[in-house]
Amino acid sequence: DIVARPASELALRTSNPGTSREDHGGVARNVAEVIGIFAQGDPACAVRFFSAVGEDARADAIRHRLVASGVKPSLSAERGANTASYLALMDGNNDLHAAVADMDVLDRIPCPPEECLSRASCLVLDANPPLETLAEIIERFRNGGEGSEHRPKTVIFEPTSVAKAVKAAEAGLLKGVHVMTPNRDEALGMAVALGLPTDGTIEDVAAKLLDEMCSDKDHHGHCVATILMTDGKEGVMLCQKTRTKWFRPNSNVTICNATAAGDSFLGGFIAWALYENFYSQSLPNNNGKGISDIFNPESHELLDTAVEFGIQCAEATIGYEGTISADILKPLIKDATED
Repeated sequence: DIVARPASELALRTSNPGTSREDHGGVARNVAEVIGIFAQGDPACAVRFFSAVGEDARADAIRHRLVASGVKPSLSAERGANTASYLALMDGNNDLHAAVADMDVLDRIPCPPEECLSRASCLVLDANPPLETLAEIIERFRNGGEGSEHRPKTVIFEPTSVAKAVKAAEAGLLKGVHVMTPNRDEALGMAVALGLPTDGTIEDVAAKLLDEMCSDKDHHGHCVATILMTDGKEGVMLCQKTRTKWFRPNSNVTICNATAAGDSFLGGFIAWALYENFYSQSLPNNNGKGISDIFNPESHELLDTAVEFGIQCAEATIGYEGTISADILKPLIKDATED
């Protein structure tokens, strides 16, 4: 990610004095790094990251950063390609004004090996790979039997952008997804693409989208389909078949860079879902039910706490000038454990 911000209000069609900063980004990469920071190499929460990169210095830096964060990278080096980059232009309020994405190399992302898909209990996808690749990964993951330690498999989808969210919905990918994390615009875009009504409330829209998602049930017979819709200053809306709940953020947070806020939310949410209490020697799902068990109606408190922790991670990240920082996120482990 390359983030440029003006020194004052953004003036269009001319040069603006300001600053720029380059840092590692990418939706799935950010999510993997956040989980890795909290897992810190614990085999109970082993994180693998799959992508395609160029044969360049940026690719080498990504590998090093992921390993340092506790993530095992599997990066396919593509000859003649550039490692993906994202150039974001912020406005005078430090919010995103426009962005340019050089993502052609992501069309070459290969499907992870069968051995990895069969052992994993949780698959997190962003919408950057080709639709055909996403469909293949989901199908092979879901048909690969139960995950590690016989835990049910959970597919989590981050729509990434309105355009990519619409294409994913039109391709029918949501039918293989258990958990989805769109923002408001992405949710509305998918609803329109699927011919769903959008003249009601956003809660109504999310409820209709649930019907388009995976109908798998947990050990209790409850549908696990869940939408965690991010909506900027409004917070996060949790929508399930049995309830809808809003989680409001801290209004006193100073925004320095909001580009990775959603990714930090999702990474923190997953980390908490796997570790009800960090480093307590026992996972919340050590009864063998896996991360999917957090979404049943009897786990409201655990699910709500995971959402709240994800919001804390997002708030910590937007107060940081870069994208993801272990120094910013690690103190949250101590605070969460003490609470």
